[in-house]
Amino acid sequence: MPFKTTFINQALADHTCVSTPSSQKELSTHRILVVDDSPVSLRMMERVLDKKYEVLTAGNAFAGLEILRTNKISLLISDQRMSEMSGTELLRQSQLIDPDLVCMLVTANTDNDTSAEAINHAGALRVIHKPWDAEWVLHFVAEALEHRETLLECKYANSEIKKVMEDLRPTQANWAPAKTTPATEFINESPQIFLASSDASLTALFKGTDEINNRTILIDDSRKLIADLKVWNKSAIVLLNPHLSQQTIAQTCQQLRESCQPNPVYIIAIGTSEMNERISGVDDVLNVPINHSQLEACIARGEKFLAVGRELTDQKKVSQDIYEHLQSAVNTVTQLTGKLFKEIQERTRAEEELRLQRILLESQSEASLDGVLVVSVEGKIISHNQRFLDIWGLSEEMANSESGDSVLLAIAEMQNQPEEFLALVHHLRKHAEERSDREITLKNSRIIHYYNAPVKNADHVLYGRAYYFRDITERKLLENQLRQAQKLESVGQLAAGIAHEINTPTQYVSDNTRFLIDAFQDLLKVHDAYAELASSARAGTTTPTLLAEVDKSIKDADLEFLTEEIPKALTQSLEGTQRISKIVQSMKDFAHPGVAVKQACDLNRAIDSTITVACGEWKYVAHLITDFDPMLPLVPCLQGELNQVILNMIINASHAIADVVGDGSKGKGTITISTTLAPPWAEIRIRDTGTGIPEKYRSRIFDPFFTTKQVGKGTGQGLAISHNVIVEKHGGTISLESAEDTGTTFIIRLPLQETSTDDSYSDDQKNLICRR
Repeated sequence: MPFKTTFINQALADHTCVSTPSSQKELSTHRILVVDDSPVSLRMMERVLDKKYEVLTAGNAFAGLEILRTNKISLLISDQRMSEMSGTELLRQSQLIDPDLVCMLVTANTDNDTSAEAINHAGALRVIHKPWDAEWVLHFVAEALEHRETLLECKYANSEIKKVMEDLRPTQANWAPAKTTPATEFINESPQIFLASSDASLTALFKGTDEINNRTILIDDSRKLIADLKVWNKSAIVLLNPHLSQQTIAQTCQQLRESCQPNPVYIIAIGTSEMNERISGVDDVLNVPINHSQLEACIARGEKFLAVGRELTDQKKVSQDIYEHLQSAVNTVTQLTGKLFKEIQERTRAEEELRLQRILLESQSEASLDGVLVVSVEGKIISHNQRFLDIWGLSEEMANSESGDSVLLAIAEMQNQPEEFLALVHHLRKHAEERSDREITLKNSRIIHYYNAPVKNADHVLYGRAYYFRDITERKLLENQLRQAQKLESVGQLAAGIAHEINTPTQYVSDNTRFLIDAFQDLLKVHDAYAELASSARAGTTTPTLLAEVDKSIKDADLEFLTEEIPKALTQSLEGTQRISKIVQSMKDFAHPGVAVKQACDLNRAIDSTITVACGEWKYVAHLITDFDPMLPLVPCLQGELNQVILNMIINASHAIADVVGDGSKGKGTITISTTLAPPWAEIRIRDTGTGIPEKYRSRIFDPFFTTKQVGKGTGQGLAISHNVIVEKHGGTISLESAEDTGTTFIIRLPLQETSTDDSYSDDQKNLICRR
């Protein structure tokens, strides 16, 4: 078939040459942002990094975010404990600004929870623990920047491959058999029709067909036809009267096709059936006499022919373009194979660690103090540990051969109230999302703590239910004695905050000390140079070389910097030691051993010490304001237990405010503690701007073990113990003023004179409430 055309895939032509991504050009210069609200720590980190990298610093999280918005940063290093926003929250927000940013977190906390939160939920590549070592910090930074470079290159390779796949989509249709591809798929617009004839009857026939006539150009000269086709420069259908030209029809067709290149042309000769189209070079013949239906059918064949023929003819060119593009993409991917292989190795190592963790989890289950039983939705036992068998005295054969219902029935029969247990099991089957946490008493007087929860996969598909049992008989027998240890338990809960409060000044004292050691070494070198100069001066042998060495030692030591920074370092170190001294003294006051009899106590000092001890609980979510009455006399009380009451109130206020402001990054609440003389009482008011207490809970929150907090976050004992200390042991009163969404004020009144407990309050005063 004498059909010539060229199909150019513009998408492939645009991307045939693979260029280096702009991101790769930026990798030669790395810019690091360090965020820390401690000036000393910030300066030390900057001094370590600016020898190799361009370093930007920010004294708070909001300044750091502004720098990220206006600068191209490769690596973010943030301290965890900052007053305005935690380091993990800063990392999360920075990822929204630049998804390609690599982040690291610096923290004094040694607990795994902080590291897990930073890595799993804030995008941290690594967590650096204080006190850090400069050599290791440089190693971690180099590792992080290399990781970022690999990620950017992989991202670019994936983008190139995606472009290739998109470019392949139209060619897949071209390679399909022509008979299965409707020609209309390739038609962007109807081809122009050129009628080259001087026959008036044929012209009239075209004018009688509106759809064809609207896109027909009438030409009565073959040379003008060739010129018009060049100007048209698109696909066309030509109806040619062989007698219009002095040349042979074959020569005329050749000229027409050459003038249309690279666009296809479909030539229809107007003649008789005896014409040989293969010899003459035409694509179709329209025999006279011609009617409308023949004309329309012939034009339709031409349109289909152009659409299908164009795609078939250009396969060689398309295939070549695709080959060149794929070859270029393969070369790009090959260049990244080494680093990609490294990433695969790291992923394999991570999967191996995950497998090890699974083995450890199974080992921990067997070593757990809890008896664990997992039952499927169908009621079959999925797993159990040995401790479960030991607690209930069941055999391995029974646990392996019996259904979950039989085992749960056997457990119920050992209890004092089996019907209640079985009713709960039945209820939880109908309400799969619910959990249960309670204590059950057995017929042999043992007490078992019982907890169960639904078991789901990552897609929240329910698999069954897990039951956890723990024998707490001994714990219950010692409960009265353990209540006396509530104070030490509270101190333990505050240990992380206290440790951080001490660690922070200790860190910058340590940093300043290391700085002073380095500065002293630099000064010694200057001193040695001057000593040598003085010796030479005395001997009269001073030389320009010796003077140059003295100048060099001064320059290397940077005396101007040391002169400015050494006094600052000493001042900050003194401030740090004073802060540590205050914290230690507050701890001594708070942990002062209690006595069996009341002693005169300075309430203002006791409250102030407790505020310092609890600083880690409230400083990130609230501002604490004190309004102490300086004329308040000494009050007879059990100071150790009173400290515990104040601590419970501050912690509860902090939690209530946290429910409103979150982590405090967008604003803090307020805790106000005041003391006043209200004879015959000494009055303490603790007001917060938290959530307030719903009316329906105010009559119950004084009950032991009642809590409005989520399971696992509240024991329901803190304020019950506080009520016992104030009312029962001190003969005072405790009450509250609260409104939902506006906060709560607790009012504690202690008698100024020691009185009998029975006479210190009325029956109505005994019915006081607390909020947890």
